[in-house]
Amino acid sequence: MTSKNSFFTSAAEGKRNSCGYSLVQLVIAAAVMVILASVGIPLLGNTIQTMRVSSAARKIATDIRLAQQRAISTGCSTQIFFVAANSYQLRSQGAGCTGAVVPLVGVLPDSVNGTVNIGTLYTGVSFAIAANPDDFGGDNTLQFNSRGGTQAQDRGILTFSNAATGAVRVVTVLPPTGRVRICNTGPCSD
Repeated sequence: MTSKNSFFTSAAEGKRNSCGYSLVQLVIAAAVMVILASVGIPLLGNTIQTMRVSSAARKIATDIRLAQQRAISTGCSTQIFFVAANSYQLRSQGAGCTGAVVPLVGVLPDSVNGTVNIGTLYTGVSFAIAANPDDFGGDNTLQFNSRGGTQAQDRGILTFSNAATGAVRVVTVLPPTGRVRICNTGPCSD
């Protein structure tokens, strides 16, 4: 007394009504996935490199803003000093705003002995100060006063790039306000 609508069916009847995929269908599906992966993976790699350039530009913009806020909160001159290729330090005057300017160790996240190295944090990314000798007052230093402003000569342009992908981001610091802008190409204007 087996009905066709019964929940339990015989093994033979179950095989006749079962649906599944044939080997040919599975091979075709696998081939389509391989083709899509071969196109998508290189694009993903370029996207990751571009994101690293953007992240590096945002990192230094954030650290520049931190230096500006620190100058306002302490009432002492605070600087970002570009030490060497791809490296910078946050520096401030000592006690009472009269001491020597020293690197601030432990203030910037991702720093080693007070120095942040962009090339180490963001593989494949480098930055350069614009060739204009007037940028950052000609001494690779961006200095904020106690009101968070910069000197007229402290305009600066930093260009972040990845040689492999050609991705570029430009960080511009505008005097006298110290406003920081990030643009995709060329120096940013106000």
